Amino acid sequence: MTGSTHLLETSAETAHLFYFSNVRNAKALREQLLAGDARLAYALVDGRAVLDPFQLLVAAGRAAEAARDDRLKTRNVHSEVVYNLAPDTNIGGAFRNFGVVDDSQALAVVKIGGQRDEAESDLIDLIDGTPESTERIGSDVDLERIRKCYKLTPAEMAHRTQLINTVVTAMALKGVTQAAITTTSDA
Repeated sequence: MTGSTHLLETSAETAHLFYFSNVRNAKALREQLLAGDARLAYALVDGRAVLDPFQLLVAAGRAAEAARDDRLKTRNVHSEVVYNLAPDTNIGGAFRNFGVVDDSQALAVVKIGGQRDEAESDLIDLIDGTPESTERIGSDVDLERIRKCYKLTPAEMAHRTQLINTVVTAMALKGVTQAAITTTSDA
């Protein structure tokens, strides 16, 4: 397995990314997460909901900043990663659309902090699946799911490179409402 480690510059934390295919215990993993199992101190993201590793790193960066500033909207930094993948502030919807679900067959995994080797060893023990290179992140994406989750138009879906920019922009603008934007005029 080839995990990757990235410095989240705004928070001075590291994010470790991993990817698993042929996952056979997604239901059990989801149940363990819901029960608060401390061994699952990871963000488990359905592989069908991820276009690109950059999407995960943006979510991880925002989660690490929220943890640093004591502004978490979810239970912990790893659940905050899943929440930050969503384009809106519906926490339950974020977990249904982006988190591990009973029929997840591929998982992108994010670990904030710690040592990559330890996380990799733990994940191999916890996840009944095939460890893959993180270069595979995005290879199992369900574009129809992405279209629905982010409410994208056919034009926005047309080009993969523009699509990741559109998705990350939607993530970044989460919670920004028209009322929060003030304009001035020369009246």
